[in-house]
Formats: sequence, C-alpha cells, structure tokens
Amino acid sequence: MSKNMLSSNRPSVFQLLRPHLLAMVLYSALTLVALNNLILHFSTAVLSTSEWDYAIYYWNLWWVKYALFNLHRDPMFSNYVLYPNNVNLALTNLGITLGLVTAPLQEILDLKLIYNGLVVIPFVASSYMTFLFLRRLTHIDWLAALGGALFTFTPATINSANQGQIHLLQTWWMPLFLLIWEGVIAQHSIRSRVTAAIGLGLAAYLAWMTGIELALWSLILLAPYALYTWITRCSGQNRLRVVGLVLLAGIVMLGPAMLEPIPALLQTRGMTFPIIGRHTLEYYSFQAKWLVLREPDRLYASIGQLIPLLTLISLLVASRHRQRWLWFAMGLGLLILALGPYWPGTDIPLPYLLLHRLMGNQYRTPVRFITPATFALLVFVALSLSDLVERKNALRWPHCAWPIGAVVAGLVLDSGMLAPFPVGFMPDYAIYHEIGRDMEEYTLLEVPVGPASGFGEFGTAPDLEYYSHIHHKRILNGIVSRVPSDYMSKYERSPLLRGLTGLYDMPALDVAARELADKLNRWDMRYVLVHRDRLEKERAPGIIAFLNVQPELCLVDAEGDLLAYRRINTWADCPRPEMSALPTGTTRLMLGEPGDERYVGLGWYDVENIGGPQGRWAGGILTSTLRVLLPRQDLRASFNAFAYPEHQIVTVRVNGQPVAHFQLTEAWQAYQFDIPADVLPDAGPTLVELEHAKLLSASERTNGQSPDQRPLAAAYSWFEFTVR
Repeated sequence: MSKNMLSSNRPSVFQLLRPHLLAMVLYSALTLVALNNLILHFSTAVLSTSEWDYAIYYWNLWWVKYALFNLHRDPMFSNYVLYPNNVNLALTNLGITLGLVTAPLQEILDLKLIYNGLVVIPFVASSYMTFLFLRRLTHIDWLAALGGALFTFTPATINSANQGQIHLLQTWWMPLFLLIWEGVIAQHSIRSRVTAAIGLGLAAYLAWMTGIELALWSLILLAPYALYTWITRCSGQNRLRVVGLVLLAGIVMLGPAMLEPIPALLQTRGMTFPIIGRHTLEYYSFQAKWLVLREPDRLYASIGQLIPLLTLISLLVASRHRQRWLWFAMGLGLLILALGPYWPGTDIPLPYLLLHRLMGNQYRTPVRFITPATFALLVFVALSLSDLVERKNALRWPHCAWPIGAVVAGLVLDSGMLAPFPVGFMPDYAIYHEIGRDMEEYTLLEVPVGPASGFGEFGTAPDLEYYSHIHHKRILNGIVSRVPSDYMSKYERSPLLRGLTGLYDMPALDVAARELADKLNRWDMRYVLVHRDRLEKERAPGIIAFLNVQPELCLVDAEGDLLAYRRINTWADCPRPEMSALPTGTTRLMLGEPGDERYVGLGWYDVENIGGPQGRWAGGILTSTLRVLLPRQDLRASFNAFAYPEHQIVTVRVNGQPVAHFQLTEAWQAYQFDIPADVLPDAGPTLVELEHAKLLSASERTNGQSPDQRPLAAAYSWFEFTVR
C-alpha cells in the first residue's frame, strides 16, 4: 500500500479508493480465516453451543422487533422470558439499536443469517473505522491498515465472537466517535459542525442502546482526546463554540434517553440485586502476566503478545508526535482498570474499585477494559512509528511489504486464527413453527426447566430461549444478566419445577400432578416440550413417564429428541390423538423400539438388551403403568415377560379394574388375557397397570457381587392388543 494517494493534482477515483479497497480486502481475508467454520456454515450454524450467551442475543434481536411491531409495547420490560416475572431489561445488553436495524430483515430472512452477519460484519467494520482514524493521524496507509487489523483481531475479540456476544463486537463505535469529533472541532462551516455535533449525540445514544460498555469505552477514549484537541487546536471564540457544540451533543443524546432507557433505569432503584463477590471480580480481571504469557483457558482476556511487543518497541522510538503520550497514558490507565479491584494477591485497592461502586456493584468484568486499552495503545504505536517510517525510505511502500507480511503472519499466529472456529447446529423442530403460526399469547413449559441470570442458574437449559424467535411465546427458561435476588427463588420453591430441571428427584406423584395442573391453567401453559437430549439419561424416563399419565396433557409431536404435549380440558381437545394410539399398521407395542417412550408411564427403567430381546425392566415401584389409546371393544391382550424375583405375581388392572392375574416364570414367556369393552374409557387413552408382588435388585440377588442396585420386578419386551 502506498503513502497517502494525493500525489497528483487530479488523482483518479481508483487512486483515491485504492488504499480503502486494499484495506477492506485485508480485513475481509482475515475475517474469513478467523471465522472459518462460521463462514463455511453461514446459513445453518449457530455459535458454539457449549456456552449459553448466543441464545441471549438471538432472543434480544427477536424480542425488540416483536415487542415494538407485534405487541406494541416497551421492549425494556418483558414477561416473555423468566415467566411469570416481568423483567426490567434496563441493566442488560438488550441491544435495542441492533434489534431496530435488523427488524425489517427479520421479516424476510432467517434470524441465523442476520445474527451471523452481526458477527462477521463488525470484524471488517471495526478494522476499517480504525484504519480511517489512524490514517487521519499518520497519513500512512499501510501503517493505518495494520493498526486496524491489530485492533480487531485480538484473541479477546475472537473469543467474544466464539461466545456470541455480538454487542461486544460492535467496537467500530469507538473510532467512529473520534472521527465524528474531528468534524465537530474542524475549522469548517458552523452548519457542518452543528451537524457533526448532532451526529455525535446520536452516536452516543445509539451506542448506549447497543451496549452500555460500547458507550462507556467510546466516551472514555473521546473525553481525553477531545480535551487535548480543544486545548491544542482551538482558541478564543472557537473554544466557546466547541463547548456549545458539546452541550448540543449532550442534549441530543439525553433527549431520546429520557424516553428509553432512563425511565426503566430509574425503576431499578428500588430493586435488590445480588452483590458481586470479590472472587468473581478477580476471576474476571486482567493479569499483567498475560501481556507476555499465553493462557489458552483465558483467551477472552488476552490481547495477545504482538501488541505489547509493538508497544515496547514504540517506547524506544523517538517521535515528534507529542500526542502519542496521551494515547499511551490512556492505554496504560485502561489496562490498570482492567486489573480489577485489587492488585493481584494483595488488598491494595486499584481504580476499578471506585468505578465498580459508582456502577452499583453490578459490573463484574473489569477485564473488558482491555478493548479500549488495545485501541489506545495501537494509536500510540501508529503515531510513534509514523515518524520512523517517514525517516526511513526502506519502510515506505513498496519496500515495507516484508514488515507488513511479517506483522500479518504474526497476528494470525498470535490470535489463534488458524484454529477451527467453534460452531453448533440447533435442531429445527416443526412443532415450534406450528406454535409460532398461532397468534395467541400463552406460555410454553420447556423441559428441562432452566431460568438463569448472570449470578446463577436454576436448571441446565436456559439457552432453549433460542427457539423464541420461532415460536413467539412466553417461556420460563432463558438468561437475563441482571435480575432481582428473589426472581430465582420463585422457581426454587417449586417441587415440580425443581424436578423438571432434571437435576433433582421428582416430587411425589400426587404433589407433582396437583402443581402441574395448577400451573398449566394459572400460567396459561398450553404446551410442554421435553428435550430428552438435555436430560440426564437416568432422570429422563421418570419425567416423561410422569407427563405421559397426566390427564391434562396429550402427546402431539415426537420429533427426534423432542416430545411435545398439548394442554387439554377433555380428550376431544387433543389435536393429534393418533400419537397415543398403537403404531400404524400393527397391533403390537414393542418396548425397546424408538417411540415406545410415548406409551410408558411410571415404574419403568430405560431401554436395554435383556437376555436377547430389547425391552424394559419394570421396577423402582411395585406398579408399572402403560397409557395407550385403544378401541372401545372387547380385546384380547398379550405380553412377553419374565420375572426377576422368584415366584413373581403380577396383577393386571385396566383403568383401575383388575382383569388378570399371573405368576411369571424366570424365562421369556407370552401371557394372554381378555379386556372387556366396559372397562375401557368412552374417549381417551387406557391406563394399563401391572401390579407386582415384590422387587429385588441384582445386588441383593447376588449377595453384593453385582453393583446394580435397581429394584426390579420383571422384564417386558412387547404388548399386543387385538379385537376379539
């Protein structure tokens, strides 16, 4: 890249655009390398599902658009997450700006495309905006271009992309603030300067509504630079004009802020939030050793080693740019802020402690100040090296190609860009689309239950809020970074919801059934959706069995690992009764084959190979239950079973009526009995109960030689029902 392309009296358009195009090519190429897997699977992938943050931002983008244009309500408050709470989102990174900008696109594009675009585009935009600012200061294209790349492609920024924290990627706001300020302070017409001041105020407001950190970082960088340029470049009445323009920018920022978010922020004053402990603050603090040492597990807090090395070299370079020391001081000060509340290993307080208290003890990640610190240090490096480039002909274009290549190669290695960028793929379940086409407002109960906040979680699947942009309904699950202390206790006090997290035992059947019936109606929960792949293998059967036997529910979908139940008042309300009938074209229910879980009630263990056939052990409790839709006719039933305890007796009951009594043998054998039509219900599934006389574990049977402690009654491989 050449020095500033203004060497001729009438430069061509290409000459004017060439440095910009080359810079964009560089940044686009680095983005392709850094986000490799995301680019390859741009339309189908979501960011790494090992973390939950990606789901927050999917929900945020959807909610802003849905609240404003569908529900016509203030998006700063929502009961569409962590229901039944009405959550104040003023202290979260809701990203109203991003939601508004993408709202028209959400009408025509899949949200994955939009979200992934909000990950990819900022890498190019942040680099290019930094390039424009550094080019303005140094007038050296290639130096500015490298500075843009070094600022954006740090391990910390790439890690923010890994975690899906799209608000932290919009760092192009910082150089944009500085570029707009140049328009405010420039010796141009008052009209253009007023326009720039208005633009600065709007930028401050929009950055605030994108993420409070972006506005904070931008203003921290702008304030010292604005003061410096005001002192060094203004005099007399011009200084007063600049003060007036700054006031105008402040008014422009505060005007819309009085509508949103200040009223919502004021409402948080009476709320009690969890206090962030010292251990948490120190965990999310920067450590000085990371300037020289790479710690793979803490890349979210790393600017790499290339930038510190260039900073050290720049300290040794003589330069006529006095302004560079301003940027060095800002970079050093921000690094000190990033160190957290105390000097590591001591009780010596650091400046961040004061800032933390000013922010209500709610900001827990001082390490994020490394982002503006990186920007300031790179401005220092660019200003320091610009004089050296001017003096040394060997460092001018095209002779500088070798250091450019060396720095770019070093950046690629230093930032770990060659590593596979982690992505995931979320199942696309048809039932969510079906629910989304229903325009009514109601609640979904997702299992496992998983509401969470930035201070803890209740359950294991808060990221199921990802599906909100498809179904458009209220949910208990989800993540909100800051909620009052008592919000989670509402869930923790519920025996049913504790059991449905999959982390605790289900309560007694009668207790769980009463609470479920109450919540289905009181919270208007019309669907229960069970993600079996999110539940521990040993707990999933018990949860599904409980739901299978609830008279208020009917199964309406079984797709992959998802089971969907619909709330009903009577069986006539069930939209898909065939889901509870025997498989199409057969009279036999095969226990152990895919799909058998929809018929299985309480008292069964998971599928396994039992002496040859696939089947299930009945056990845990004496009575094992099946629930199946049968025709109301005289039926002949049969089953294949063998006993585990000797002389096992089983009584068969159909809808509470005893219809058969058998002594099971200790080998696979078929048994047959009749079911009269008058014991079958007029409508709805039939409850078949197998009441066993006793239970015995393998450990008891072998005098401790087997580690299997499960109390077993008998094994069953199939049941058959034919019309007599």
